[in-house]
Amino acid sequence: MLFAVLGGLLFLPLGFVAVTTTFAVFGVWEIFRALEVSGTRLPIVPVMVGTVGMPFAAYFGGLEGLLFALLASSVAVLLWRTIESA
Repeated sequence: MLFAVLGGLLFLPLGFVAVTTTFAVFGVWEIFRALEVSGTRLPIVPVMVGTVGMPFAAYFGGLEGLLFALLASSVAVLLWRTIESA
């Protein structure tokens, strides 16, 4: 798997972004499951959308794209929690 990731980094950068995004989604999912055991509920939809969107925004938009995706994801989580608790 290491060779696939490194090969993707060298020869197909967009594929590398897709593979690392997949790993990030699985990691975030595991964190959600661990926090649910302790009774903490988090808004999974906006966090997962941000998890998928941020690496691609960084790839296509650079630092500015990543910053915009981070801000949009943060606002989405804030709005989701506000609407959910109402």
